[in-house]
This record gives sequence, structure tokens and C-alpha cells, in this order.
Amino acid sequence: MSKRTSARDAAKNTLDLSVEENAIISSIVKNGKDTLIDVIDIISESSFFDIKNQIIFESAKKLLDKNIEITKPNILIESRNGWNADQEIFSHLESSINLDSGSLRSMAK
Repeated sequence: MSKRTSARDAAKNTLDLSVEENAIISSIVKNGKDTLIDVIDIISESSFFDIKNQIIFESAKKLLDKNIEITKPNILIESRNGWNADQEIFSHLESSINLDSGSLRSMAK
């Protein structure tokens, strides 16, 4: 395998992960605690490659622990509390939420 093919495959794998990660985040934000509870036993913050997704997932978990509704505004507030998040997180939330999440549990595995 050439270096070019190897780099192309690595880029494709990263893109696939990004799409799956964003679908998981999208579903959690759209559907709230029921979706988070459905996947929390099989994924954690470290399951995400993208740091923004790690921050959003961790923030959603903190909201769940505090029994606060998992919504975009609440995630943004929580992410600012622990991560000093900025406009980039808000933009990422907005773009992630517009994805079709499909079968979330199968993506999380």
C-alpha cells in the first residue's frame, strides 16, 4: 500500500468517525435524556475523536446528573461552566443537530 493510499484511507476513516460522532451528538441534543441513557453504557467522552463532541457529550452527562433538561441552550451553558467554550461550540452544536441520526445505538458500538 502506498503512502498516498494509506493517507486517503486514514482521511476517510476520520471522516466516517466525524459523521458518526455528529449523528450521536445530534440525536442526544434532539431527543434529550432518553437517548443519552440509551448509549451512556457503551460510550464515554473518550469515545469521541473531536474535542467539541467530547465537550458536548460531557456537558449532556452533567445535565443528566443534575436532572436538568438536555437542550442546546443548557448544553451551551454547561459547556461554558466547565470548558470555557465559545462560539465554536455553539456553531458545532448547530451543525451537528441538523444531521439524520439513523440508528444511534448501532453507530455508538
